[in-house]
Amino acid sequence: GKISFEDESRFDVHIRNGDLERILGLLGSSTRASGSLDAGFSLRGSLSDPRLSSTLSVADATSGEYHLGDLQADLLYADSSLSWNTSFHQPDGNRITGSGLLPLIPSEDDDSFRIPGDRPLRFLLAIDRFDVSTLNPIVDAADRLDGVLRADISIENTLDHPRVDGYMLLDSAAFLNTSLGLSYDQIRVRVLGENEKLLLDDFRIRSGEGILTASGYLGRPTDFLDRSLRQAELNVQARRFVLANGRNLEMTIDGDMGLTAADDSASLTGNMTIVRSNFWLPAFFEQMRNRPSAGELPLLVQATQGDRDTRPLVLEAPAKPSPKLFKNLRGTVRIDSPRNTWFRSPDINLEINGTLDVLISGDSLQLFGFLRVYRGTFLVYGKRFEVVEGRLDFHGGTSLFPSIS
Repeated sequence: GKISFEDESRFDVHIRNGDLERILGLLGSSTRASGSLDAGFSLRGSLSDPRLSSTLSVADATSGEYHLGDLQADLLYADSSLSWNTSFHQPDGNRITGSGLLPLIPSEDDDSFRIPGDRPLRFLLAIDRFDVSTLNPIVDAADRLDGVLRADISIENTLDHPRVDGYMLLDSAAFLNTSLGLSYDQIRVRVLGENEKLLLDDFRIRSGEGILTASGYLGRPTDFLDRSLRQAELNVQARRFVLANGRNLEMTIDGDMGLTAADDSASLTGNMTIVRSNFWLPAFFEQMRNRPSAGELPLLVQATQGDRDTRPLVLEAPAKPSPKLFKNLRGTVRIDSPRNTWFRSPDINLEINGTLDVLISGDSLQLFGFLRVYRGTFLVYGKRFEVVEGRLDFHGGTSLFPSIS
């Protein structure tokens, strides 16, 4: 074909019966996937007003030991808009389909794009039934994933004032990470879209004999591009919830937390009781010691962190360092540790109790309260010493360091 900066362009690329596993290998990917790949790319029109179309289909796709099915995707960029249609046919007959329309306007200053907040958009997603366990080969953060995902949701209108309708449901789910001691099961999350609100209708996670529940809603942004919220609410309850139960960290908590937001201000309140905890200090020190400095990073990683031409996708408004919601966040959270909180290492064995009030004001935190060493021992040059009494007092202010007595 022909690509021209001045005249009409006409360029086509086609791939037929490509070996997906070999193609991924050539691209340097370690993902275990296979299938028969067909793909096409077409460029028409001038570079100032192009018409780009692309098709992709993968037959008999597999990922590790999982047979995924057939994938089909069609994309079109024309008249300053990107549209797409995708379908995923699973071996059990269930389907995942999606389509959408997103306005993308080329910038006059560089090669980036902007998304206007007042142009129509559309996003549709329908999931008959998706087995979450098929993600196990590609999710490194989990030793095991289980669950069923269903959805029928749409987002329409404009970016500034999106209108949401439908639902998304994750049911009978589980998450396991043995190295961190995370084991959660009977996970159920249901989100409903009701015009200008997203409702967290049901949220439950069980761990050990405890449970974590949450409910709330998210109102539409008053200005999406400025990341400001009109209204939101979130309430979380923990009842003997085993947050972690590993060799390096054990923690069981009780508590209630509440977040309310209106007109770009937010309030956070809560009480958390640490029922039981056990910290293995060498693991935390090792993690801090193993963080590489910039000079210790691999050369390839250093190269990717230098000056790059990333062709960013930008919005109409400049990026903000943090949303107004968090800048205007105010609140107090009380953390109570009545006993049975241990800090351990080969040389230290300390049990503490106490109460801390965490005051939040925008980007700053202040600590008030005390931690008392209830009992314990430590070794110095092979000699064992018993702790009779110790206390850390926190008095607020900009410094988070306590006074020691």
